[in-house]
Amino acid sequence: MIRLGIPHRVIRGRGFYGAQEVLDLASLLSLLADPADALAFAAILRSPWVALSDASLFRLSIACGGRLSLSGVQAATQPELPAEEARRLARFLKLYPTLRRERDRLGIRVLLWGALAETGYRVGVAGAPFGEQTLANIDKLLEIAGHWDAMGKGDCATFARRILDLADSDPSEGQAEVIEAGDARAVQILTIHQAKGLEWPVVAIPDLAAQRNRGQGRVLFDRGMGLAIKPWIGPDSEATGSPRAQQIAAELARRDDAEYGRLLYVAMTRARDRLILSGQTRRQAGTWRAMLERILAGSPALRSAVKVLALKDLELSRTPVHEPPPPKLAPSIEADRALNRVRAPRRTAPARIVLPVTHLQDFFLCSRRFHYAHQAGLSEFPFGGGLIASRECGATNSKAQGILAHHLLESANLSLLRKAGPDRWAHLESLIWSRGFDPKATEASEVLQWVEGFLRTAFAARLAEADPERVHRELPFLLRLCAGESPEVFLKGKIDLLFEDEAGCATLLDYKTSPRTPEGRAAYSFQLASYALAARRLVREGVPLRAGIVFLRDPLPEPEVQEAAEIGLSAFEARLFQGALQLLERPARSEWPGLAQAQCGAIHCGYQYRCHSKAAAV
Repeated sequence: MIRLGIPHRVIRGRGFYGAQEVLDLASLLSLLADPADALAFAAILRSPWVALSDASLFRLSIACGGRLSLSGVQAATQPELPAEEARRLARFLKLYPTLRRERDRLGIRVLLWGALAETGYRVGVAGAPFGEQTLANIDKLLEIAGHWDAMGKGDCATFARRILDLADSDPSEGQAEVIEAGDARAVQILTIHQAKGLEWPVVAIPDLAAQRNRGQGRVLFDRGMGLAIKPWIGPDSEATGSPRAQQIAAELARRDDAEYGRLLYVAMTRARDRLILSGQTRRQAGTWRAMLERILAGSPALRSAVKVLALKDLELSRTPVHEPPPPKLAPSIEADRALNRVRAPRRTAPARIVLPVTHLQDFFLCSRRFHYAHQAGLSEFPFGGGLIASRECGATNSKAQGILAHHLLESANLSLLRKAGPDRWAHLESLIWSRGFDPKATEASEVLQWVEGFLRTAFAARLAEADPERVHRELPFLLRLCAGESPEVFLKGKIDLLFEDEAGCATLLDYKTSPRTPEGRAAYSFQLASYALAARRLVREGVPLRAGIVFLRDPLPEPEVQEAAEIGLSAFEARLFQGALQLLERPARSEWPGLAQAQCGAIHCGYQYRCHSKAAAV
């Protein structure tokens, strides 16, 4: 399929918790919890975290006195290793103390995210045969770690033990989904057991004439018949069996045949429109091929519905198996050709694409920023100078505070907004408790004060007096851009507040818990225009529309609004559509141009440490 350029996905047979990348992340957490865990340390050295060869591991072990350990490697004189391996090892040994020191403060998800970004783990696994599945599994584990942190279930040691226990118990947890809606024609290769409950228009079942291994061994057991042993007398004697052994063997063979037939039934019934069966051999007795031939022989009507084709009847455009060796090219030419193959892979053009507002905003700001944040999954806030950058902690806390503030403003009882004082304060505190936070804690108390400040504004007073049916909070939308154009591009997002006032005017607001920037509302013009475009479709024709920002940290955060007519929504919609088309083309060319350092600073981008190594922000 690779040679013919057919898009496909190989669904691996291992469960999610048994995937190597999941075990690698669990090993890192185990070592962070216990520096003396020699097994976890060896696993990290051999994995993409450090990627040492077996020979290098042996040299390290000798340098440690024959017993490989983290403390031994840190204390011993480093043996001579290949330059790249030595560099990766030194990077990990330098990063480890920071990760261990911050393991309890940052939370498991942020800890793993930072380690992935600093070691380049994602880059190392992305080019592997199952790179896409590997990256999807990493994202899934990060999501699980985020839920674990939110529920307060335990530290990184407890989380690592849980992951390893699940890997040993082999739970039925599927691996992360990797096939996108835009790649609907991709061929999926998987086992019959993995296909249970699924259906495809076309299903192919190969190797129907494969022989089964029906060996039963000398010890036979059946719950109803008991235990039997086939005695072995000597090397020159034939295996013998008692009547009980023969009876149990016959019963086990019957069950095996029944299960064998059920498995074929599951495979064949996965097809909705067309079923392709292939495979034959001279010895077909006891195979699926023999079973099907026997069924078809007894049913002429069924036989007439089956079309039999020989290989010569198939019209295939395939590369000959025996090809002459390619001419020897200069290394530079071969490198250029390999680079071109990577940059221009064959892709299936999607018929439909859904983009969140934040994704498009990042792409319009800087295509490289979009690539780092939403495709490579890199951390925007690095580890630097032996300390976790203070902005990382600030970003994490700000995000949690933003979620909590939005929850309060969405869930607050509008009838209580009129009652300033203890009743309203107690109501807001109860909402904070419902999210699992203590209102007296510093971060939650700050959010409570921000929300209370907004509720004291004149705008909030109008909300309190309005008919609740005219106040729409946390309103999701899916907006088709430039209807009639191809491909179908949809903009996805959520409007914090859409309010239809008594004068017949609609106002949409977006709440911001981050500190006010010098640009003020202008810094969020893209988001406001996107939300205004969606709101324009939601309100009645002719209703005046305004869009604004609420900076909740301000002492009295009155909304800062502008008329939607000033935005130029038609031109903005066309711009969004063209930007989405450009975004679709970028991966095929693998081109993600960045900005000058001054521009990066102007948009407050946290990836400057990757684009500009001397950035003052690091």
